[in-house]
Amino acid sequence: PEATAEVYRRLPGPPAGAAARRAPGDPELLRAQLFRAVEGAPTPEAKVRHLRTLLNEARRAGLYAQIARMLAPLFSQLWPSPATATLAEPIVEVAIAGGDLELARRWAETQANLQHWLALIELSDPQSRLVGQSGLSYLQNLAVNGRLAAAALHRVVTVLDALNVTVPLRLWEAAGRGAQPKGGYLPETGVLAELAQAAQQKQAGRTILLVMRALGPDGPEGANFLALGESIRALRQAGLETDARRLAVESLFGIWPRTSGG
Repeated sequence: PEATAEVYRRLPGPPAGAAARRAPGDPELLRAQLFRAVEGAPTPEAKVRHLRTLLNEARRAGLYAQIARMLAPLFSQLWPSPATATLAEPIVEVAIAGGDLELARRWAETQANLQHWLALIELSDPQSRLVGQSGLSYLQNLAVNGRLAAAALHRVVTVLDALNVTVPLRLWEAAGRGAQPKGGYLPETGVLAELAQAAQQKQAGRTILLVMRALGPDGPEGANFLALGESIRALRQAGLETDARRLAVESLFGIWPRTSGG
């Protein structure tokens, strides 16, 4: 990501006063123009508009985490204030995806409607042994009020349970009211049993390889919930807590409730 940022800075930017435009067959140039627009935006409102567009483009291209990591340093020295309030949620997203949890926490704590992001921040942190109840309570309220689809609810509950996090009762109940989704990739018979055995024997390398087989070609977002939960548990049992947390957050990031557009 750092090298890509330098390349983006050398590519032609949009004409002065013009918006970045999608060039047919050239999505890289569009992302470069948007990146430079984020860097040079004169107001928080302009910056957040370009930032949202770039993140949406990155998500479509399957480059969300990489672009987010590239963007995170742009905000490392920016502090919350009334003038920058519109930037709070996209900065939290960028910081979590980029692994800058201190930056994410700094901005998530500034607004009441961003408290559910604190739960995801704490899930990201391998040093965190507890997930704050304020974040889970806010997430629970979103679920009860219908802000989380049934599939998203089941994914959240699956991941929290696999990480041995106490799931709030009303979150369990909200998930239980809908049928558990049956889609997603399931590995061939025997892979999950092999995975459990490798984890129990603390075979880290074999566990990682079997997790890759268990999740399938589309990774955690495309895996069946059974395979996802067992993969997270196996990584933790094998002593790979950081990898388990990273997998958990990657599986939740796309469906985590956003309070603003994008």
